[in-house]
Amino acid sequence: MIMNKRILYILSALALFAFASCTNEDEPIAAMQKGEIRFSVEDTTQVEIESKAISGLDVKDFNVALSHNDKWIFSSRKYKDIMGTSITCGAGAGYVATAESCTEGEAERANNGWGQVRVAGRQEFTVKPIEPTDVNIKCALANTSVSVVFSDFVQKHFSDYSITIHAADAEGRKFTFNKDNHVYKTAYFNVASSNRALQYTTSLTQPGAKEPQTHTSNLTLEPGVSYKITVKLKDESVSKLSIQITKIDGTLVGEEELNVKINPYN
Repeated sequence: MIMNKRILYILSALALFAFASCTNEDEPIAAMQKGEIRFSVEDTTQVEIESKAISGLDVKDFNVALSHNDKWIFSSRKYKDIMGTSITCGAGAGYVATAESCTEGEAERANNGWGQVRVAGRQEFTVKPIEPTDVNIKCALANTSVSVVFSDFVQKHFSDYSITIHAADAEGRKFTFNKDNHVYKTAYFNVASSNRALQYTTSLTQPGAKEPQTHTSNLTLEPGVSYKITVKLKDESVSKLSIQITKIDGTLVGEEELNVKINPYN
């Protein structure tokens, strides 16, 4: 697992009209003073899919926004486009700086709807008069991913196998992991602090069988977590199968036994 930390500093300045927009009218004394903002964006994300750490996210391409008391100073600028500029605003509280690799909408629309990693951070701060104010935005994994693994036993003893998943509140956005794509496919979901319910259905077909054996269950998705659903042999002596769900760090979320009959002569 690779920790990617890239820190780029922005020293920026806006014209007098920008300063006026930053001024807090409720703080007349502080509003007469200016302060310089110096902030950095740091990618602290550890992203892993199928046990392979991936980087590929460059903070220079992140979208940066700055607001004061819910009013935009700038709403979306590429980090690389504002590097080297300077920002001077009215001293006072109520400032919020954000950075994100993509929007929530883009995070679920990308890759033909399978989605993509979203990394984001938010920092509230107060601008000091006269002396520079250093603001560090630490960005972390902001959405949740789900990948699937079928064990060698399953791949050997079943002619067809798949897992279909969808968020309980968005059944139209459905994904099927099967023998052709499960090795490289990952599905991404936006998950709020209140978590999000996921439904998944396992389908296993033995050679010569007319119908697959299916099993449906649920998983509660937490924000900023990568999950792996594994269908594997639980007990070799009686050829029992189970579904095991783990977080990407190896933490076991749950395991349940499948009521699947296996033909030992296959």
